[in-house]
Amino acid sequence: MKLSLLFIALTLNAQYEALDRTIRTEAQTHQIPALSLAISTEQKTIHTFHAGTANNQTLYRAGSLTTLFTAIAILQLVETGKLDLDAPISRYLPELSYKSTLRQILAHRGGIVREPGKGHYFDTTPTTLRQVTQSLKNTPLIYPPGTVTKYSNAGFALLGDVIERTTNQPYATYIRDQIFKPLVLNSSYLKLADIPPGRLPASLMWTLDGRQFPAPNFDLGTISASNLITNTEDILRFARWWMSDNPAPILSRKSLDSIWLPQSGGTVYGHSALLQIDPKRKWAAVAFAAKDSVDFVLRPLIQLAANPTSTYQPALPPTIETLSQFTAEPKPFSSKALAEYGWDYSKLYLLEHNGQLHCLIEWFSLVALEKLAPNRYRFPDKSLYAGEILTIQPNGLTVGPVWFPRLPAPNRNFRIVMQKPLAELQQIAASTQPPIQPEGLRTPDLVNLKTLSPTIHFDIRYATANNFMGTPLYSQPAAYLQKPAATALLAAHNHLAKQDFGLLIHDAYRPWRVTKMFWEATPDAQRNFVADPSKGSRHNRGCAVDLSLYDLKTGKPVQMPSGFDEFSDRAFPNYPGGTSHERWLRSLLRSAMEQQGFTVNDDEWWHYDFRDWKLYPVTNTSFEQLGSR
Repeated sequence: MKLSLLFIALTLNAQYEALDRTIRTEAQTHQIPALSLAISTEQKTIHTFHAGTANNQTLYRAGSLTTLFTAIAILQLVETGKLDLDAPISRYLPELSYKSTLRQILAHRGGIVREPGKGHYFDTTPTTLRQVTQSLKNTPLIYPPGTVTKYSNAGFALLGDVIERTTNQPYATYIRDQIFKPLVLNSSYLKLADIPPGRLPASLMWTLDGRQFPAPNFDLGTISASNLITNTEDILRFARWWMSDNPAPILSRKSLDSIWLPQSGGTVYGHSALLQIDPKRKWAAVAFAAKDSVDFVLRPLIQLAANPTSTYQPALPPTIETLSQFTAEPKPFSSKALAEYGWDYSKLYLLEHNGQLHCLIEWFSLVALEKLAPNRYRFPDKSLYAGEILTIQPNGLTVGPVWFPRLPAPNRNFRIVMQKPLAELQQIAASTQPPIQPEGLRTPDLVNLKTLSPTIHFDIRYATANNFMGTPLYSQPAAYLQKPAATALLAAHNHLAKQDFGLLIHDAYRPWRVTKMFWEATPDAQRNFVADPSKGSRHNRGCAVDLSLYDLKTGKPVQMPSGFDEFSDRAFPNYPGGTSHERWLRSLLRSAMEQQGFTVNDDEWWHYDFRDWKLYPVTNTSFEQLGSR
C-alpha cells in the first residue's frame, strides 16, 4: 500500500514538474511578464505554478470574473426579499425605461448595449455607478429583453447600482463585507488604490500588427462588471466554497446553482483570467496572466492541468490573415472615414476589406459593418458589439453611446524632432568608430544597383531633404548591395514586372556614420525605427534595402498604407488599417522579396534584409570611395 501511494505521489510530482516547465515555456514564448496557475480540490489548493515575476503574493486584474460576485450579491438580496429577480430594472432605477428583468440582465439577455456612455471600458475619468446609469437614460435597448444573449458590461454596472441603492452603501463595501470577508478573501479588491504596493505586476498590451506596450492602469467605471483585483489563492478559496455542499449562509445552494459556471474568464487592460470549476469532480483551476487577450494560452494550460497525462496542444494567437490574403487585385476604394479612432491604448480602426467598410475594435474584434444609411452602420449579430449602431461624424464616431474621437493622421512625410543639431551629429559620427567585427566574414562586394536594370527606379531620400531628418545625409544618390543580394533584388524586380510593377529604391547600403547620426538624432521613444550603431545596421553590411513599388504603366509610385520612413503604427508590415488595395500592394512586394531570400523588418514594411547579412561586416566606406573603385 505504501509503495502504491509513493508511486502515485512520484507520478503526480513528475506530471506537475512537466506542467511547470510548460507554463514557463509558454510565458517566455508569448512574452508574458507574469503568469500564475493553481489547482484545487474541494478541500485545499494542491499546487500553484508561477512564471516570470509572479509569486504567491501577485495580484491580477480579473476582468469579467467580477460579474460572479455581482451575481451573488444580487441573489443575496433576492433571498432576503429586498429584490425581485423577475422585476424590471426600472423598478429599482426609475430614471430608466428598460423592461429588462434582473434575471435577464444576469444572463446577459437584457438587450442592453455593451458599454455605457460614461464609465465605459475606454473612459479613464473616475465615474460612479449612478453616473453610469444616468448616461444610459437615452440609450435604447439593442434587442427586446430575453431574446438574444449579448454580453453587457453596462448591464452589470446597472446591477451594481441596484445593489448600492438597495443597501444604501457603496458596491465595493457591500461586496467586501458580505462576500470577501465571510469567505476570507483577504487578497481581493475592487479599487486599484486599495492594493498594497508592489503586488500588481507590470503588464502588457499587444496588437495584431505586432506592437507591445505597457498597459494603462485605471479603475473602470463599470466596477461591478470588471474591476476585481485578486490572486490565485483567493479565487480557489472562492471555488471551494462554490463546490461545497452547503454554501450557506452566504447563499443557498439553489440560488448558487442558478449561476451557470463551468468556465469563466475575463480580459482587462494588461490582464487575462480564466477560472474552471468541475463540481462533479470537485476540482477547480484558475490561471492569470499579466498580458491582455492571452486566453489562447491560459485555456490549453488549464486543460493540461485538468488532465496532466494528455499531450499538450498549444494554441496559436489570434490573427486577421484575411486582411493580407488576396486572390486578385482589389478595386481602389476611397472614403474619408478610413482612419484610427479612440485612444492610443485602445484604438478603433475603420478600414476597407473586399469593398466593404470594416471595424476593428478592442484590438482583436474585426467585423464587416452593415450599412443602414450614409455614415450610419450596424454591427452584425454575434459580434462583440452585436446590434449596436456606429455613426460616423466629421471629428469622430459613436458606437452605441460611446464617443470615439478621430485620431490625427500621421504625416506621410514624417519628421523627427532632432535631439542634436546636424553639425554636432556629424562631429560625433566622425569621431567614433564602427563596432569591431569578428574574423572570417566575407569580403564586401558591393554592386551599384543602378547597373542592374534601367527599369528599376530610384528615389534616394537620404541624398535629399525629403527624409525623417529633414536634411541631406548622403553626398550623392547612391544605392549599393552585396552581389548576392543585388542578384536576388533583380529577380524580385523581374517577377513583379510580370504584374506591371517595378521596384522603387529608397536606400540600400548605408555608411555606418549615418546610422550613428540617426541614433543620436532620434528620440528614445522612436528608436525602434532606427538601428543601434553599437551593433551596426544590416544596411551597413550592404544586405538591407528600403524600397516600394511603382506602376510600370504610369511610372508613378504606388500608395502603400504609410509613407516611407513614417514613424507610426501604419509602418508595421501587418498594420491592419487602410484599404485592401494598399495592403495588397504591400503583400505583393513582400511576397516577391521573400521568394528571393529577403525578410521584412518587424517595424517597417519597406525594409528588407537579405538572408546572408550575418556573413558580411559592418563597414563605413563612403560612396565616393565605392564610386572610385
